[in-house]
Amino acid sequence: LHTVVLKEGIESLPLGIFTYCGIKHIFLPDSLKEIKFEALMGVDEDMVVHCSKGSFAEKWAKEYGYRVQHGRTSLTEFLNDALTESKLIK
Repeated sequence: LHTVVLKEGIESLPLGIFTYCGIKHIFLPDSLKEIKFEALMGVDEDMVVHCSKGSFAEKWAKEYGYRVQHGRTSLTEFLNDALTESKLIK
């Protein structure tokens, strides 16, 4: 599990939901108001939190030292960028 996209309307992440999942990118909606302690325990420090500027998710990510990416709320945009940046090996 490398990329997680949570839909708008989700307000809380429960305890241990993504513990030790190896997430590299997580897209958090503006509706999110709570992330329970240890919801993301064991996730690498290099995980990128994709969220809106000024959102609860941004404040949470900064508090816990995660990198924040603004304005990339579309998974399609994220995947297109990833494909553009990748190189084919022959």
